[in-house]
Amino acid sequence: MLLDLFLAAEDFNVYCINKDSGYVRWEFISGFPVKKAPRIIGKDVYLFPQRGGLFCLSTFSGKQKWWRPGLTGFLAATRTQLLATDRIGNVVVLSRKDGAAY
Repeated sequence: MLLDLFLAAEDFNVYCINKDSGYVRWEFISGFPVKKAPRIIGKDVYLFPQRGGLFCLSTFSGKQKWWRPGLTGFLAATRTQLLATDRIGNVVVLSRKDGAAY
C-alpha cells in the first residue's frame, strides 16, 4: 500500500510526504513552477512543470530517472510506453524505461 502523498508546488518543488507521519521523505527541485499534479504510475512519478518538459522520478528516492524537453501534457500510459503531448499538440510516444521517443 502506498503511504505517500506527492504534492506539486509553484515554488518549483515536488514533495513526497508520508501520509501518516507528515514527514517529508524527499523533495525534487524542477527549476520551473509546478502547477499540474504529478502522475504516479508504478514506481515512477511523472512531472510536467510549466515550460519545463517531462521529468520521470523514482517514487522511492525522488531521483531523476530521465527528462524530455518540450513536452507539456500526459495522455496515457501502458506497461512500457508513455503518451504525452508537445507544445503544439502532437502526440509523442516514449519509452517509460528511458524516455526515448519511438
